[in-house]
Amino acid sequence: MLGRGRFGLSDPQAVPGRPRRAARMFAKAEAAGADAAVLDDAVPPARKSTARAEVAEAVATTAGDMALFVRINPLDGWAGAEDLRAVAHPRLAGVVLPRLRAFAGQNRARRKKGLARGPMIG
Repeated sequence: MLGRGRFGLSDPQAVPGRPRRAARMFAKAEAAGADAAVLDDAVPPARKSTARAEVAEAVATTAGDMALFVRINPLDGWAGAEDLRAVAHPRLAGVVLPRLRAFAGQNRARRKKGLARGPMIG
């Protein structure tokens, strides 16, 4: 395992799409030694609503100490705001914003959920 990085995480693992498998994938990542996992639902627009509900359920029901993050859709469309509302849960360590066109996007995300300012990475 890598040493602790600048933000306190040593080995975050990306957990790819297929939200129905998210809880199982989170458990596998933690068993492999990851201290954080990022779920990216990467599904076609027609499946966004279903995938969002599955991701929210996975976050709420995943046990363990691993930090859980969810990559949300862009905030300049309807999907990003819906993502924030759906995944907000005490178990969630944070959200990963998609590539921002401007720094204002990060501020917009924080205001939507009353979030504290976090590190800007990327």
